Amino acid sequence: MPSRYVLPMFPYPSGRLHMGHLRVYSIADVLARFERKNRSLPTKRIPGSSSVPKQRTSNLDNKVIFPIGFDSFGLPAENAAIERNVAPAEWTKLNMDAMATQLKSMGTSFDWERLVSTCDPSYYRWTQLIFLRMHQQGLVYRKKSIVNWDPVDQTVLANEQVDSEGKAERSGALVEKKKLEQWFIKITEYQNELLNGLDSLNWPTRVKQLQKNWIGREDGFQISCETDGQNEDISVFFTNPDALTLAEYVAIACDHPLIESSTVPCKYRPKLLQTTKDIQNSQITPVQKAALGCPTGLFSINPVTSRRLPIYLSGALPSEFGVGATFGGSLLDLKDAAFVKQNGIPSMEEKESSAVDFDLEPFKKTHFRLRDWLISRQRYWGTPVPMIHCSSCGIVPVPEADLPVILPENVKLSGRGGSPLASCTEWVECQCPKCKGPAKRDTDTMDTFIDSSWYWLRYLDPQNDKQICDPSLPAKHLPVTTYIGGVEHAILHLLYARFVGLFLYKSGIAPGIQDSEWNGEPFKLLLAQGMVTGQTVKCKTSGRYFKPEEIEWKDAGTPIVKATGEVGAISHEKMSKSKYNGVDPSEIIEKYGSDCTRLTILYKAAPTDELMWDERGIVGMQRWLAKCQKIVTATVTSEASPQTVDTAKMEKELLFALHSVIKEVTHAMTATFGFHVAIASLIKLTNHMDALPTSFHAHATFKESLSGLIQMQSPFAPQTSQEMWAHLHPNEPRTVHEMPWPAVSEAALKSDSRVCVVTVDGRKRGTVQVPVGAEKSAIETIAWDCEEARNWLFDAKTGKRVQFGNVIVVKNGAVVNFVTAKKA
Repeated sequence: MPSRYVLPMFPYPSGRLHMGHLRVYSIADVLARFERKNRSLPTKRIPGSSSVPKQRTSNLDNKVIFPIGFDSFGLPAENAAIERNVAPAEWTKLNMDAMATQLKSMGTSFDWERLVSTCDPSYYRWTQLIFLRMHQQGLVYRKKSIVNWDPVDQTVLANEQVDSEGKAERSGALVEKKKLEQWFIKITEYQNELLNGLDSLNWPTRVKQLQKNWIGREDGFQISCETDGQNEDISVFFTNPDALTLAEYVAIACDHPLIESSTVPCKYRPKLLQTTKDIQNSQITPVQKAALGCPTGLFSINPVTSRRLPIYLSGALPSEFGVGATFGGSLLDLKDAAFVKQNGIPSMEEKESSAVDFDLEPFKKTHFRLRDWLISRQRYWGTPVPMIHCSSCGIVPVPEADLPVILPENVKLSGRGGSPLASCTEWVECQCPKCKGPAKRDTDTMDTFIDSSWYWLRYLDPQNDKQICDPSLPAKHLPVTTYIGGVEHAILHLLYARFVGLFLYKSGIAPGIQDSEWNGEPFKLLLAQGMVTGQTVKCKTSGRYFKPEEIEWKDAGTPIVKATGEVGAISHEKMSKSKYNGVDPSEIIEKYGSDCTRLTILYKAAPTDELMWDERGIVGMQRWLAKCQKIVTATVTSEASPQTVDTAKMEKELLFALHSVIKEVTHAMTATFGFHVAIASLIKLTNHMDALPTSFHAHATFKESLSGLIQMQSPFAPQTSQEMWAHLHPNEPRTVHEMPWPAVSEAALKSDSRVCVVTVDGRKRGTVQVPVGAEKSAIETIAWDCEEARNWLFDAKTGKRVQFGNVIVVKNGAVVNFVTAKKA
């Protein structure tokens, strides 16, 4: 049996875990605990099973891998360092320690020996090696690219550092667009594999569709058009074959080379450049962007119709579409028609259009919207780019033997003046590996997405200081069996991880072997959990959010604003400090314990659905665990006594209930991830056992059934389950978590009776047990005796049977429907 690899996305060490973290790590821990129990078969008879299977021994290929780590590089640590005057490494370490304590308080069973942190040199040494190996294969290059530039602080800004007005958060300056030399990774070399590989993945359809849209394969035609009066042509890509005959203008994207070309007439340049800046403003909406456009003053000649077509800059054309130039026309698209009208472009009447006999087959072309991965960051807290700039040799890779290139300490961080590393003269100045002359280190650091793109591989061999991973391990343990995380990572993180996985596989760093599932795709199955929302109260008119202390609750559903007496509007929204609806999981765990907190998170909603957090739901889980503990105590203290009832019938019904639940819970854990359904089934079994007489508790079948209940409960409530297990089995050396998962006995599921639903005019009024294979008349007789339906079947005054028009027995007794006689 191959190993199982359960992997939740690792957290960024911001300092405190939130309810979203609690949810994803509770889900992951349940799966990991179940997989451990499911790795071996039971050593003794399970009630209702006649055979005693042999235990499967644990070995390297039969393990469950369940690691944890921290995505510990990133801009927030650098900003915190500036604000708090503390080194990013120190701030990050404190946060990691605090979060590790929180993770352990959740009752998780992570393999802490596999812990990785992306800011540790022992980790980013290998990130740098991956970069160098990609460079060796021509997948890394440098070119100029547009960045957000703060003209006051003289530094590059991330998109999140630019406010809604397009100003820098720190300086308040209007952010400019500037071209800088940047490092890129040629992910487009893998675009076909990334697109086609999606078909083999067991991922949510919406996630795969998001990736397909991002990769964006476009099949169409590409043709070269002469630029009127110029010596250069313009390539135009289009997907509608009618565009060639119906084109009224050529649209170009905001980064098309023609915009900065000297061929653009002088009088058009100022507006063209300003409109380009407006389109590139990251703060405007897509609708606003699509409305922008202006003429370039240039014209192209349609090679088929010889029509002279004006060339326009268009905000509606994405830079990633084709070659950044396409045909537009009022008869082609309604948006094009609006653009034609807005810009006064001469339009073509429908009668003017005519079919042209032109063979487009030779001009077929496929383009992808995917663009190469820009990884340069002008930041300090990230993986240094392992390249050296030499005036004689050019750009030279750092020799692999010299890795890691370690970040210098005691760097002065101000958020101003470009890359902080550039000011570290002692670190920057170095020797060229080729000519041994004076040279300088590259001062960029890498996008943190590259750190998180391969951590799933390092977890397999985290202590290895000779290589990224023992080459024999990937084929044994990859792909990751189940990857768990938020849908917000559906595009970039997952895409980059898939790309790096394919590269590592093809380059031989993480090789496969014959008959292995490992083919470079890192995540076999993706479980994208829904967000956790919290209750908010806001003003019905202004929309202002109220703090909890500003509200007085008249009842559970009526919040009164203390200051005004008005009734607030209740909603459930994503937890946020600004909405005053955040919940600290540590406080909840401290108050109720980790088991009740986990159970509430898991029971409240299916993992993929949005979860509306309500602390009041914990009470139900407390009651369930208390009932389980009561049954265990009663069983331990019970003694064999003369039976006053038929135990054979109770034993048979209990075994049927037990194995029905084993089947339901196993299906939920392996097929649907319906943990809420699994918990409901366990509660159902608990109630069945609680209803049995205490004299039956001493029966071997009851005790073994109770053991099965606790074993199935253990992944969800690990601490309480172990306490009950130890109480029930004081001489058992193994913990409940070391016990195998109960096996289903189909023999126990065979029943002499079945549930029959009693309905009156199609509405359910109760249920009864009827013998399997009974005659219709016998089933009808039993249905008349249904106590729950008595008020509908018998006259309240006379006590006699109601005269029904018909009694219908459906599906051999699955349903009996009493139909009221129609009035004359």
